[in-house]
Amino acid sequence: MSKKVLVLGFLLLLNMSMHAQQKINETDRLIKIQRLLRIYDVLKLFSGVAVVAKDGVPLYKYTAGITNLDYRVPNSLTAQYNLFGISESFTALAVMQLVQQGKANLNAPLANYLPTLPVELKNITLKQLLAHSSGIKDYYKIPNYVANFLNITKISDLVELIANEPLQFAPDALVQRSSSNYVLLAAVVEKLSGKPYTKYLQDHIFAPAGMKNIASYYWYEIVFNKAVGYTFDENNQPISNAAFWGAYPFGADGIFGNAEEILLYVKALNDGKLLNKEQTETMFTALTDPQAGGYGLGWKVKRYNDSTKVVYQNGGVQGLSVFLSHAPKSKYTVVVFSNYNPNTAQQIGSMIDQALYTDDFQVPANAVAFQLDKLAQDFGFDYVIANFDELTRKNGVKIDAPWLLHGYGRDLMQRNEFAKAMDIFKINARKFPNDPVIYDGLGECAFKSNQPELAIRYFEDKLRIKPGDSYATTMLRVIKERR
Repeated sequence: MSKKVLVLGFLLLLNMSMHAQQKINETDRLIKIQRLLRIYDVLKLFSGVAVVAKDGVPLYKYTAGITNLDYRVPNSLTAQYNLFGISESFTALAVMQLVQQGKANLNAPLANYLPTLPVELKNITLKQLLAHSSGIKDYYKIPNYVANFLNITKISDLVELIANEPLQFAPDALVQRSSSNYVLLAAVVEKLSGKPYTKYLQDHIFAPAGMKNIASYYWYEIVFNKAVGYTFDENNQPISNAAFWGAYPFGADGIFGNAEEILLYVKALNDGKLLNKEQTETMFTALTDPQAGGYGLGWKVKRYNDSTKVVYQNGGVQGLSVFLSHAPKSKYTVVVFSNYNPNTAQQIGSMIDQALYTDDFQVPANAVAFQLDKLAQDFGFDYVIANFDELTRKNGVKIDAPWLLHGYGRDLMQRNEFAKAMDIFKINARKFPNDPVIYDGLGECAFKSNQPELAIRYFEDKLRIKPGDSYATTMLRVIKERR
């Protein structure tokens, strides 16, 4: 056999081994994500949809809760959500398509496209609008918007209202999200394409991507299978969000779609069906620090481990929230929609990204561990230990089995926080003194924190409760041999 054949064979085996390891790593990450979503579900903190996909193919799907409590409609992958910030990415894509066609210039002033605007706005560029650095006031914060809500019927009506407001800061002085930026961009799309904004999206984005169940709606229109957002009062009774929010599909809002449609959109964008590679990269390039949540053009940009770039969009109001992220290189896509409590989709989506792109992301062993971790973040670990019974009672942390605290203690041990783990194991021993698993936790923690005499005592305690236990017997032998 020639050396060339041997080398090729070795390279093939190496490649197969690396591919197998990647699959194992991916599976481990998906298991973490599954545990995370189940914990949120068990605690009734999540109602919605979550999908993790790779190159457009779903790897994991999760649905929880109710889309509409009045009619008891369960959440599903086809539930229609107001897409909030994701809608901005459609507007940005439309602008970039016009740039690609030579009809628009990112650095050209607005006066080139909307010449009737006030002087103060005429020199603002398309890039400044896309990156939220224009200084234009968000129309949701304009008193005349609320007062004249029913009189707004088209984009030009909203543009006129926006144009009458002074700038909040000089262009490029800082980055501050404003829905008004994307209303002006939608007006530019209409001007340059000769089509209504929503017709342009349908013809040049939704149809080419195969998105058949995505559409724009005004506040008075009925959306089939629409997710209703809920917050909860002090008695845990649901309060539905105001129906008019996100009423107008005028560039920044008012587009409704489902998780499956968003996967089609990202797949088409990643495959170059909607925009060429050069313009897509421009859109995905942060103009501000990615480590601090940088803005690109219609997308936000973040990095993990200085190598993995992830572009994302999010948004919401009251009980509704949405999150979309995509890693152009690895082609992972995360979609999370939620209709319970503010910002839930962003919280869960960000943690799913951490599970996908970092190695040290830890998911609590169970719902109780999750709750205790949150209390420790809010109050400090020492305070939680000193006021354990009162805090857990007030916050509805139900500890009715020893394995719940045991799981949290093991989580802490995995982080090498042995003193904290010991505190949790001792509380577990106080609550369930006759359960054998208590002494496994105490013994293991003492052993791993270099306290052999204490470890021996705890495993001997276990044998008094459970004579002949093989694990305790083995651990005692190992500890004594190493002393």
